[in-house]
Amino acid sequence: MNLFFKDGIVKMNRRNRVLIEGYGAYGLPMEQHFDLIKVAAMERGWVIAQAMVRGGGDRGIAWHNDGKLLNKPNSFFDFISCTEYLIANRITHPNLIAAKGTSAGGMLVAQACLNMRPELYRACILDVPFLDPLTCLLDPDVPLAKTDHLEFGDPLSDPAIYELINSYSPYDNL
Repeated sequence: MNLFFKDGIVKMNRRNRVLIEGYGAYGLPMEQHFDLIKVAAMERGWVIAQAMVRGGGDRGIAWHNDGKLLNKPNSFFDFISCTEYLIANRITHPNLIAAKGTSAGGMLVAQACLNMRPELYRACILDVPFLDPLTCLLDPDVPLAKTDHLEFGDPLSDPAIYELINSYSPYDNL
């Protein structure tokens, strides 16, 4: 996990506002780029945390493989573990944590925040989230279904994949 904050503002007193972001899919690493909005937030005392969860490409192909197909739940557990670390190390408190995910990261955040451990987060920001993977992967006419089968599996041909995706699909588990 990467932590970004303004030096001298953050204290280990559980009172820091945190935005934790995650993606964890397709072997893509978390984007590292200048973001004026995040700089402004850090100027106001926010901590920006980037959770490098399995399924992404932050630590190579094995890292990606450990978070795809039957291993997809590892992504959710990693994101939750990063959040728990922030709390255990007195960086923040659950009342001060917002989580953000875009696209497949939206699925990650929705499953971790809304379905698995809602008590750890005060707010979730879901930016064009992939919230209904089961329905999308069951429809062979969806343009991305074939590509997504490589990442999540094909629930039409494998009952174990069907059950697993059904267990973590945010839409199916609200």
